[in-house]
Parts: sequence; C-alpha cells; structure tokens
Amino acid sequence: MQFRIHNEGWVYFVISCLITIIIIPFYTILGILLCILSAYIFYFFRDPIRAIPKDDVIVSPADGLVTFIGTEKNPLENNLDKNNYTKISIFLSIFDVHVNRMPLDACISSINYIPGKFFNATLDKSSKENERNIIYAKKNNDSIYIVQIAGAFAKNQPIVTYYWTPTSLMGKPEIDMVRLTEPAYDKACWDAMMVVVNKIKADGVDAYEPSCANEYKDMALTKLATGKFAEANPDIIKFADAYTITTSVVNNMLAYYVDESGGDMEATAMHYLENHSEWESWVPADVAAKVKNTL
Repeated sequence: MQFRIHNEGWVYFVISCLITIIIIPFYTILGILLCILSAYIFYFFRDPIRAIPKDDVIVSPADGLVTFIGTEKNPLENNLDKNNYTKISIFLSIFDVHVNRMPLDACISSINYIPGKFFNATLDKSSKENERNIIYAKKNNDSIYIVQIAGAFAKNQPIVTYYWTPTSLMGKPEIDMVRLTEPAYDKACWDAMMVVVNKIKADGVDAYEPSCANEYKDMALTKLATGKFAEANPDIIKFADAYTITTSVVNNMLAYYVDESGGDMEATAMHYLENHSEWESWVPADVAAKVKNTL
C-alpha cells in the first residue's frame, strides 16, 4: 500500500519534526517522545491511495467500524421530506484514516455546517447533538446525504469548510478534511464588498476596510457569435447550441487533467469521450458513430 500525508497534516508534521530536531540533543527522552508524536501525526494524517472502482457502485466514504445499518429520516430534519433513507454509520477511532471520500459519483448541491456538542461519536445521540457537516448530493433523481460528525476528541477543534466550483479539487474522490463555508449570496452585501475590492485594486492592500462578505453569485454562461460568423458556420453554431455539460463532470475532468493525465489535454479529452456519453447529442449521429469507432 502506498502512503501519503494529507495536505492539512504537513504543517503539524513539519513543526513537530523541527521541534524534535531542536530538543533531542539537549533532552533525549523528551526528544524521543516528540519523535513518537511526529510519527503519530504522520500516521493520523495519512492519505493512502485507494483504487476506486469504475462500476456504478457505492463505496465506503471512510475507514472505520460500521456501527449501525438501518432507516432514518432526512438528517437536515426537513419536514417536507417524508422519505426514509438507508443509514450506515461508520465510527473512526483515532487510529483510523481520517480522510473522507465521496461514496459515489454525484453532484454536490449544498454543504450545511451545524454547530453542536462533542459527545463520544459511538453514542447514538452524537448524530443529533454533535457538531457536524451535512453534505447533500444528488445523482439522477436520488438524494444522498454524507454526514461528518465530530467526536469528543475533536473538542475545541471547529469544522472549517470550503467549496467552489468548477475546480479540480471537487473532482477528486476524497472530501477534503477542512472546508470553508460562506454566507449565502446577497446583492447588497456583494455590492458593498466589491466597493472595498475595487479600492484595494486601485490603492493596494492598505485600502482595506471591514465590510460584509458572502459567497460568489451564480454565473450564467452566455454563448455569443456574430451574425456573419453564424451564417458562415451553421454547423459550429448548431454544435454550440447543443453543447451542455454539468459542473460535476467538469470537476471530474479537471481532476483527471491535473492528477492523472499530467496536464495532457488530449489525453483528458480522450478520457472524457471514452467515459461519458452526453457529447453524442452535440453532434450528428454519423459523426458520433465515427468518433466512437476511433476510441
């Protein structure tokens, strides 16, 4: 098995190693203890490479002990959702891999941080009362909820989250351990924030002044072409009109481009054509057939 350390662990690991190197010549026993601590930090933040099956299956989002399998209501406690969901609870001890992974290929619709207490994560009430992160995703018409619950050992270690898209980060199979959520988009707040941003652009960072902040607003993609170009290239215009792709697919392709193809755009394009089918609706059937025959 190949091992690597998660990005969030490097700071702690490097600091611990530096302190160990400084201390051990003067205080041998303490240095040995710090050396053991450094090894444990590396072990705790380890991020082993996993082979993710290409089949349409659900994989375990975490390494740990399955403590519960049963039915449960919507974890967001949405009274309008009357459906029952299959709930699988996995407990992670301090010796388990703490990198969480997406259990299936789905589109993330929302991430909801809920502050709470820090009961032992093995207790049933922890799923209702502990600090937790609820990720809501959709695949076709199915709804999926991934709930990350902080246990007692994480007391006073708040969950910090981040998410933006499209980006290669969100196309990776793992869910990063640290994320940053922002207040929902509000036009008045956005306008006030942009006044400060523009001042900083014009006068430098010293022009910064406190302002409200919120997430980026959704951006629409507008396809434009001149009348002359449209008349001369009807096939291209027809292709552009038919072209549509989901953000989740873009995320996956960006992740493939960055992590697997080594920055090879042609290889990424071939990977997309071989593993997705929506592109076939963008071109005439005979063109799609020719492309498929060359793959």
